[in-house]
Amino acid sequence: MIEKFKNLVKNVGVVDAIKMMGGFDTFREIAENNPQFKPYLDELKGSCSISDLEKSTDAYFDFYILNVDIRDDDFAELTVDMVVDFKNLSGEEIYKLKKWLGAVANDHYFDIYNIDLEIPSDQNLFIKSFNGKPYSWPGYDNVISDNEAFELLDKTGKW
Repeated sequence: MIEKFKNLVKNVGVVDAIKMMGGFDTFREIAENNPQFKPYLDELKGSCSISDLEKSTDAYFDFYILNVDIRDDDFAELTVDMVVDFKNLSGEEIYKLKKWLGAVANDHYFDIYNIDLEIPSDQNLFIKSFNGKPYSWPGYDNVISDNEAFELLDKTGKW
């Protein structure tokens, strides 16, 4: 099975090969049970930062790339599963921070790091899920301010 997958990766790339195997969630299960697939899963890991210029600090979040849509030679849209530790936040605070992160991602303010895939230099992040759970974008109404979001990020311990 691993040889078949390696050949598929050579022909269509990691993201499309994973789609052909049933999608990211299915592949993640396969990789967790078969160590020889783990390097391919690791290729889909990335991280992004959000900067608070007043504090000169960054919050870093990890994600898994679920899909890459290359628009032209130097721009790509990444659909991701954002991995965020919300253990210090209440339900309402989590909702507010998710909504703010969605707005920030949609407005191109994420800096993206540590992606091994060969993708263009400019990317936009679309958050499909948080910690593996579906996330639907609730829209721009009542999005909290950057300062309120930074206060919530302080509570997560990510700064």
